This record gives sequence, C-alpha cells and structure tokens, in this order.
Amino acid sequence: MILRDIIVGIDTIDRALTIYMQDLSNPASEAILLEQDEDSSILRTYNGQEYHYLLEVFLAKEVIEDFVVIQGRKPSIEEALKRVYDYGVNDA
Repeated sequence: MILRDIIVGIDTIDRALTIYMQDLSNPASEAILLEQDEDSSILRTYNGQEYHYLLEVFLAKEVIEDFVVIQGRKPSIEEALKRVYDYGVNDA
C-alpha cells in the first residue's frame, strides 16, 4: 500500500490510526496504518521494516476538509495526496 491508496479510502479508515511511511522523501513510498504506540514513537518497525511517522488519520481528514472549505470543492485524489503529504512532512 502507498499513501495514495490510503487517501483513496480515507473516508472509511478509522480516525484513531496513524499513517507511517518507509521513506518520507518519497510520496510513493510504502505506507501502513498502525495504532499509535504509547510513547508516540516517530519510528516504528513492522514486519522487519522501519516506518516513519507521517500523521494521524484524523489530521489527514482535517487537511482534506480544510481544502473543501478554502476551495469550495472536493479535492481530486492527487490534490488531497499532495496536501496530506506536504502537511505530514512539513507541519506535523
């Protein structure tokens, strides 16, 4: 799964989950959804692979909802992907 796959299904994903990516410098990198651990670790190991914190699903949903308010329309998948990725890498 990649971040784009998560964005496509974001409406059905549990808000309590957190998005992690293998390579934060690549928006097409492998991504996973995990429950946030107790120490809010920014680096998680899953199936022997390291994943870096991007942001919580509830924040991704808010970023997309903000686009609707500002632009007056629903974003395309690519627009939503760019906004969520940029927010996660630069602001979260």
